[in-house]
Amino acid sequence: MSVINVVSRPLWEVFYGNPKKVTTVGRLLENPFKPTDVKYQEILANINKAKHDHDEHYLRCSFCNSPLYGRRNTGEKDSKEQFTYAFCHNKHAKDSNIEKISSCPFYTGAGNDLYKSYCSDKENEWRINSKYDVISELERSKSVLSQSIINSHFIFSNDDEVNTRRKPDIYFEDQQANKWAVEFYRSWITSYVAYSREAFFRKQGINLLWLFPVDNGINSAAVEDYIMFGSNNSYLAIKEQHRAANNVFYFGEKQLTATNKNGELTVLAKYPVINKLSDNEFDVEFLSKEVSISEMSLSPNERLPFAVDTKPNLMNYRNDVAYHLVRLRKAYRYCKAHLSYTDIPSSILTALKAVRDNLVNFEFQNNHTQNRVNTLSLRLQSYCSRAGKNASYSRSKAAANLLTVRDLRRNLTVVPLRKFKQVDFDNLKRLGNCIPNLKITSQFISMGELYTELNTGIEGLNQLKQQRVKTSHALLTLRKLERRVGCFEYLPQEHISKTNELRSDLDFALVSSRTSAIVAHLNQKIDKAITRSFRHYLTTDIRKVRSLLQSFSSRIKPLSCMSKDDIEQMNQGEITQALTLLRSLDPELDRAKGRLSDVRYTAEKRTVERLQKSLNKAKNHHADITTKLVAKENRLFQEKLWHEERLKRINTQKEEFLTSLKRLHELYLVLKNLELSPGNVMQRFDLTLLHNEEAIIISRKINEYLDSSDSSDSSDSSIDSDVSYLNYTDKNSCKQLVDEYWSIFGVFKSDADLKLASEFDALTDKLELLNAAIRKREKNVTDLHAIQLERESLLSYVKHYGFQALDERLKRSRWHSLCMLAESLLSPSWSQKENVRGKNGDKNANREQRDHNASVLTQIRYQERDIRRYCSVYVTNKGVKLNLNGTYGQLKRNINILNEEYLSNSTKLILESKLSAISELYASTINDQ
Repeated sequence: MSVINVVSRPLWEVFYGNPKKVTTVGRLLENPFKPTDVKYQEILANINKAKHDHDEHYLRCSFCNSPLYGRRNTGEKDSKEQFTYAFCHNKHAKDSNIEKISSCPFYTGAGNDLYKSYCSDKENEWRINSKYDVISELERSKSVLSQSIINSHFIFSNDDEVNTRRKPDIYFEDQQANKWAVEFYRSWITSYVAYSREAFFRKQGINLLWLFPVDNGINSAAVEDYIMFGSNNSYLAIKEQHRAANNVFYFGEKQLTATNKNGELTVLAKYPVINKLSDNEFDVEFLSKEVSISEMSLSPNERLPFAVDTKPNLMNYRNDVAYHLVRLRKAYRYCKAHLSYTDIPSSILTALKAVRDNLVNFEFQNNHTQNRVNTLSLRLQSYCSRAGKNASYSRSKAAANLLTVRDLRRNLTVVPLRKFKQVDFDNLKRLGNCIPNLKITSQFISMGELYTELNTGIEGLNQLKQQRVKTSHALLTLRKLERRVGCFEYLPQEHISKTNELRSDLDFALVSSRTSAIVAHLNQKIDKAITRSFRHYLTTDIRKVRSLLQSFSSRIKPLSCMSKDDIEQMNQGEITQALTLLRSLDPELDRAKGRLSDVRYTAEKRTVERLQKSLNKAKNHHADITTKLVAKENRLFQEKLWHEERLKRINTQKEEFLTSLKRLHELYLVLKNLELSPGNVMQRFDLTLLHNEEAIIISRKINEYLDSSDSSDSSDSSIDSDVSYLNYTDKNSCKQLVDEYWSIFGVFKSDADLKLASEFDALTDKLELLNAAIRKREKNVTDLHAIQLERESLLSYVKHYGFQALDERLKRSRWHSLCMLAESLLSPSWSQKENVRGKNGDKNANREQRDHNASVLTQIRYQERDIRRYCSVYVTNKGVKLNLNGTYGQLKRNINILNEEYLSNSTKLILESKLSAISELYASTINDQ
């Protein structure tokens, strides 16, 4: 199952660590080598460690410097397929400032909308990503001092009297000791803010680099134009060597690639170029060029940096304009000195008109220059109009037109526009047409203003007529809307929003008072109908919510009356039926919640709170009962699984038990047949040993099954009918079969034990006779080795088949002493040794007695261990009875042959306590059976 990890507000810049570093929430949580949840848990551990060990805050907001804590939210209905990781302001910390937190754009505690006004998501995303991309490239650049790179930290002014500070996006210094501050902007800011920042950084001697997105559209167009023609204006009153150039810089994906390739910050420079199309026509074209910061011209205390110098192009344009202005002044002086009401050659008039026409289309940025050019042009036109023989006729025609203009202007000032008739409108049009035909001289310069005034009046009249038509259509629409609303007793809900939408589109801004009263009356009727309908639907929704809650209460009442004991006594079917009922009630609660959300913002607050309280109570009640029933259902399911597994285990054990019982019965019959058959004792015992290991395993399985509680619960002390034909119908009969088998086996083993003991005794007697023969020099070493090999063969048989009691008896037999005697008799100087032993007999007597006691005590320890082992298996295997009795008798005989004179007091006490404990264990085992 794939888990979706969502990081809330990934572009939020925060401080982390000590010393503080700046990064974004997205970059803090997203790591290509670690899952998001692992990184999130590491941050929580760092927060707790800093708080506990140093009483500090590991994570802070970079806007309000408030401490933060982490929160992980799951998806809808506790879905584990999606996790949302977020960081929130910690208002309860000791150093938290509530006012600063409330004004933070990333605070979400009280529906804060400052984040939207601070900057758009698209603006913030581009700024954050570009900033950190540039920081990464700067850290790898050799032309930048890596230790000087600062991310979003305050820079304070050097003025002690004025405490000013700025926080650029990036600050760094290059290898030439130039200081740089980079500001990324995609949205609009005021020109005053831009100027304030530029002035601050100029005072600090820092080069400010404004960077805008390449594909921004119109969001920051005004700011870009201000930077190009305001901050970087070539007309600024600064020294010639520090004059600015019209540049603005951009940064995008291509510039990031170029920065990585060039090894230094590379941006796109945009600059204007003025092209001359003709003598009186110029065109401005904007070009762009990729440049690095090392190619820029710097003067941080005077201006912004620029890459392309636009001063030569601008000077060429200004020289062209100055040339035309000089010609205009010379033409005006010539006219003033030489022109009169006489005939003038046409070549001179043509030349003067050409001088004037060359400056008609110019647009000067300086208003004083523009007014001066207009004045000279009008005077030049006036002088040209007076030249020639037809000047008197032109003046008379102009006077007649002026009379007409005066009469029409008087009517325009007296009669309001809204009362103009069609005839007056035609006169206005005629007046507007005749003004351009007037021969305007220097005495009537104000005629241009009159012409503008008339055109404004005509345009206002047209707008008034259009407004009247629009108002009449809007009023007609409002009347139809009022009549249609009146047709309904209760206006449908979808019609209410449509009605308000239609009314909002109607414009009654410029209407008379009477029309305003009519509109207000119609709106009042519509509002009354909408209010009546709205109250009706609100009441209906509230009733539906109450009805749903009452239905829920009535249906869940049987379950709510049940106690904890009643739920515990329910079976699986009843629990399934109850859970089905609870699941069917979920849609009713959802419908009630939806209805309540519809009336939340329209009904009274007290009503909404009361309904919300009832809904929450119903939800909690529903969840409580569901939790109890689900827990009971899980317990029943676990019990069912446990019983099924237990039954399966019992059946498996029972099958193994029946198989073992059949096999043991077969082995029992084999022993019975051997018991009745004649033959050698050792041969018969060897046949019984063929299946001895299998019989031990089968007996253990049968006893384990019969002693287990599962056999008691499953069979009730009765055996399956598959083995009933063998007359094993209960536990006692099965245990009796095991006891009888091992009893018969014990008889065989006892016979073999007696047979082997007689053979060993015969070998001992034979060795004694051999010693007598050796004394007579009738036997030699070969005869002794033959007897020893025969005895070793019997000993290997005894050890292999577990004749432990016999093995212990053999260790205490006379064999070893007889063997030592035989070896001494066979030695060359046995007579000499006899003489030496006679001399040292008194000296070694005590040593022989102590060695004798040590040998006997060792045998006693072995016999004590064997007795305890035989007693522990005596219950399940009665074939060990003979071995137990024999070992106990040998123990008593060994105690009698001890020489107490050579025993210490502590040894005597220990021996008495052990003999007492062994006697009690032996007696209790025999008596219980």
